Amino acid sequence: MTEDKIYDYLVIGGEHHGVVFTGPHTRLLEVPSNHNQQLAKFYARDQPAEVNVRKVEPHPVSEYTRDDGAHFFIATNEDITKWDIEAEIRKYNPRPVN
Repeated sequence: MTEDKIYDYLVIGGEHHGVVFTGPHTRLLEVPSNHNQQLAKFYARDQPAEVNVRKVEPHPVSEYTRDDGAHFFIATNEDITKWDIEAEIRKYNPRPVN
């Protein structure tokens, strides 16, 4: 049995700003979209129901290294240089990679 490592990914910018997602190692974090809210439908017994696929927004992941040597995964679709990553890490407290 192999044990998969789980990491924290801090999302910077957009509608999911500050959310920390947890999952296996990836270079493209697929964040569930909030824009696919659908209304409930009623179907007849002999009518097949529609299959709804949840939409995701891909966020490229980069690794940020602090001065103390701790590494963090940051997922964003925006220019990362306009954010104070140190302040965002302190505010949302993701677990370091190492």
